[in-house]
Amino acid sequence: MKEIDDQVLLIVKYVRELKQAEDIGDWDKVIGLSDAIQDSGHNIGKAADEINVAIKRGMHIG
Repeated sequence: MKEIDDQVLLIVKYVRELKQAEDIGDWDKVIGLSDAIQDSGHNIGKAADEINVAIKRGMHIG
């Protein structure tokens, strides 16, 4: 769960920075932040899959 929490916090940070970059027209930064948001989303998906596997195996999730 910590991995998901950490990634969500990163996404919030990246979205704030993305909005600022859009406002000043820094399109290279917008692209980089968009990629970072997508990577974090992918990491959340992987962590969720690991949680599902652990639940199916009867393991406790902390």
